[in-house]
Amino acid sequence: MLYLGALKMYSLFMETADFNTAAQRWASTPLITAFLIVPLAFSAVRISTVPVSAHLTDTAETALWLVLCGLGAVASMFLSAQARPRRSIGLPLAGTGAFLAAAVLLFLFAAPLLRATAGLYPYLYEAKPLIFFMFACAWAATFGLPDRATIQRVAAWLGGLAVCDAAQALFRQSPERFLGNTDVLATLLLVGLCAGLRSREADDEEQHPALRPWIMLGLLATLSRTGLFTAAWIYAFFGPGSTWKRLPYVTLCAVAVAGSLLLEAHWGLGGVRFMEYWVWLECFQQLAEPGKLLTGFALHAPVPIVPPLDIMSLWQVLFPTSPLDGLYVQQIPAFWIRSIMAWGLVPAMTFLALLFSLLMKRPTRFGAGLTAVCISQGISTTLFYSPGPAITLFLALMLAFRSGNK
Repeated sequence: MLYLGALKMYSLFMETADFNTAAQRWASTPLITAFLIVPLAFSAVRISTVPVSAHLTDTAETALWLVLCGLGAVASMFLSAQARPRRSIGLPLAGTGAFLAAAVLLFLFAAPLLRATAGLYPYLYEAKPLIFFMFACAWAATFGLPDRATIQRVAAWLGGLAVCDAAQALFRQSPERFLGNTDVLATLLLVGLCAGLRSREADDEEQHPALRPWIMLGLLATLSRTGLFTAAWIYAFFGPGSTWKRLPYVTLCAVAVAGSLLLEAHWGLGGVRFMEYWVWLECFQQLAEPGKLLTGFALHAPVPIVPPLDIMSLWQVLFPTSPLDGLYVQQIPAFWIRSIMAWGLVPAMTFLALLFSLLMKRPTRFGAGLTAVCISQGISTTLFYSPGPAITLFLALMLAFRSGNK
């Protein structure tokens, strides 16, 4: 009865509320999930001191986005009912029941189905960028795109959280960050920084000037070298104001990069970063084999990359598998090299060609900044293989290249 009453109250609300306002609220839900809910969930797990594996946290994050997908499907039925007013709530109620039934059936029969199609799992896993793109397209088509102010607002909140996270790490004298991977946080904050970029003529028309400082401070607090380099480059070329006004923040980014190197050496984390660079170079050597640059490597078998004896201990820190078994493509931590190793050079070049063609057709500082984020962050981070940055970037790119944007 309470469930039916809640549905009835929601139906009455949708009949009297502004449909566009409700749709805009749902349009910003992926941003709230990526910028706030996921980092705060990571913080709760780390503060609780409960030992949780990285695989479990990744699975939980994916499950969270699947829940959001289901909620969006149910919400779209209510919004459709508002678009075509009805006195009955039968269609939303039936849709909600069908969704719950499908979830129960999937839970009961997913294991046998996954065992029967185990051979397709590596290909589905490497197709995550395409899946996230389809999610972003479906969400935008259903609820519309979020506006720039919303992106800046959630990014400013994340920037404030990143500053607090850096303060607690400094206070505890520990490299552990509660909010999660700093490269992922930097990517999200870079999207927020780009959302505030407008044409030179519109520099004086900024509607939310108090949000950008928090985003910029958050980027400095992450100490992500790739993120700081990208932020400095974007702000130097596309930031508001004269060159002399942009120079101090660029200098701060350079100082923060130097500080991150010193802290990494102080905490003894340089070996892990060295291992990432070594894997990156080894992948390039593997791609030098005839035909591999175009076809990629088999996804169900490891790539024959075996580290020397003196760095095998570092392998165990970065990867869960034995160094003698080789390296699987899905273990590569960088987006561009991983996508080329999985699918060959053609998909990556096609995406870049499409990105630059859109930028040339609708040149904006917003779009140029996001293009720089895609290129730079993909060199050393997972980027489009992570749901939060991927969906956020795709939604932001759609907004940046939409007609009428400046």
